[in-house]
Amino acid sequence: MHSNNNNGDETGLGERDSIDEETFSLAVAEVSSKDVGRRIARIDPKVAQDGAIHTGDALKISSEKTDTVALSWPAKQDDYGKGLIRIDGYLRNKLDVGINDRVRITKAITNDARNVTLAPAEPLRILGAEEYLSEILEGQIVTRGDIIPLGIMGQIIHLVVVSTNPSKGAVLITSNTKIAISEDAAAVISKDEKMITVTYEDVGGLRNEVGKIREMIELPLRHPELFKRLGIQAPKGVILHGPPGTGKVPSTARSAPRPPATKPDGSSSLTMSRRARGSSCW
Repeated sequence: MHSNNNNGDETGLGERDSIDEETFSLAVAEVSSKDVGRRIARIDPKVAQDGAIHTGDALKISSEKTDTVALSWPAKQDDYGKGLIRIDGYLRNKLDVGINDRVRITKAITNDARNVTLAPAEPLRILGAEEYLSEILEGQIVTRGDIIPLGIMGQIIHLVVVSTNPSKGAVLITSNTKIAISEDAAAVISKDEKMITVTYEDVGGLRNEVGKIREMIELPLRHPELFKRLGIQAPKGVILHGPPGTGKVPSTARSAPRPPATKPDGSSSLTMSRRARGSSCW
């Protein structure tokens, strides 16, 4: 059940965007591949019970830097009492958080969308897709700047939410929402913003390897102060080796877009390259 407010022009993220209910702090965890792109959050069943959060409720998810909105969806009973929230790479990127980082959740106010305008993230002309998009996006909650992955003919096309009406806050796409597609492409993404097109959920069967990559690549980049505090030198690089097609490049590609660690002189460095056949260097 969505928390809905029809006076959408008076509501927006950063203003009156959440219900006056208890806020919970949860640790971010990954989702299964079937949840990628659905803009749903699976939260600890105990937290859902304590906070009277039901399937389909809109949740405001806040990090230290920003916030976004997703739909609450049932979690597995195995997560009971673990204090986890499972969100995909698109939501993690929007919040600028990684696995095990903490976020805050509370119930959110949403408005029915009258109009939503989308644009392809890369130069691409899409004709006659509005009706198709209206059907597959019905029931989703979006905000301006969200990236929506769309599977077409076995390929993933990324659409960016350029504008919504109401223009402030999160909106719910309904059967009455008019979807428009703009032909203006990458202008909707700033030059300094890096769009995540590969997520950890896209890398299957390499759980142990991905865990080590996170320790050696993502952790030093996201939290360099931890290594300094503990007096531990962060790895200078990582070489992955194995037969072609075993997931070496996708495994590191997910970490590459994260913000690079800053050097003492204020500069930064981030390099990923392919070396000899059968190896990748990061």
